[in-house]
Amino acid sequence: IELESLKATKVTVEEQTYDLLCQTLRGLSRPVGKKDLLTIIHELRIRKPVDFSFELAREEEERRRLDEERREVIEWTRATLKGSYPPPAMPSILTKAPDDRPVLSTYEAPRS
Repeated sequence: IELESLKATKVTVEEQTYDLLCQTLRGLSRPVGKKDLLTIIHELRIRKPVDFSFELAREEEERRRLDEERREVIEWTRATLKGSYPPPAMPSILTKAPDDRPVLSTYEAPRS
């Protein structure tokens, strides 16, 4: 009887952990980098409420990169149209990648 009770408790704990993890990952609004994912896992492990404020910080970083890229393109365009010498180097067209690349996009639990 004790063995069956322990098995049932183990299954319950596994299901609760899975549900908590799924619920937390559904709360994400954007892809998550390795550092942020490890922070989430740590907060879940110590049973601390997950703080999603890192998403705002990443959004601000992305906005800053886009503004910087836009500024570089505007400067290059103006210099090219004015015919300045030496010709300016063409800026990178693609947005510069963040330092912490996403390892997990917004999560969708498998359907069972």
